[in-house]
Amino acid sequence: QPQQPRSLQGIHDQQMVATFVVVIMVGADAANPRRASDQLQQLIKGVEDRLVGWVHPDAEGQATAHAGSALLSIADGRLEWALRFRTQRRIRKAVEQ
Repeated sequence: QPQQPRSLQGIHDQQMVATFVVVIMVGADAANPRRASDQLQQLIKGVEDRLVGWVHPDAEGQATAHAGSALLSIADGRLEWALRFRTQRRIRKAVEQ
């Protein structure tokens, strides 16, 4: 989701808001569905611990935020879960005139 770029005396300046998804896949063992749930919760926590609050080097202090999650699929012995995150960054580049 790019914002309209600004041109400042030969500099391209543009704020970018990015949404990205991390997909987690675990085996959905019919004999022990609790195991898949426990595994999923551990992986979700690990991903959130690493990404929530992470600041992109060009984000000017704006931290990454959790933007939602959803079940994608339970099929073929596999459970797929999506975690969505939102962050931003600024692109600044000299423009040749």
